[in-house]
Amino acid sequence: MLWFPDFFTKFLPGWALNAPYIIHSDEALLATASSSCSTFPYAPAARELPHGPVIFTGSMPLHRFKEERPLEYERMVKEGTLEQHFVPAPTQAQIQVAHVFGFAAVAAASGSRC
Repeated sequence: MLWFPDFFTKFLPGWALNAPYIIHSDEALLATASSSCSTFPYAPAARELPHGPVIFTGSMPLHRFKEERPLEYERMVKEGTLEQHFVPAPTQAQIQVAHVFGFAAVAAASGSRC
């Protein structure tokens, strides 16, 4: 009904679209909450979370890229495109902010009763 409102409102009143809209938005909220409850509490068990700032800075050290994505690294080396993807290293302030957000997210999710 939400995909084709013009079609459905030809034989339904306009207010009939309110129910699917509410159901859809509530389900999206539940999906987000469920995902958070099943992901963040287990993040400390991962190798570098919440300490790994990659999720917040968008970059990772080259040695870690080689280790975690060997096929992609080899492809870029063969194509000669590796250097095009280099970015400046995150500043110390960016890393500190990333750690604060990481710890806060894990603490908030771990403290909740999911």
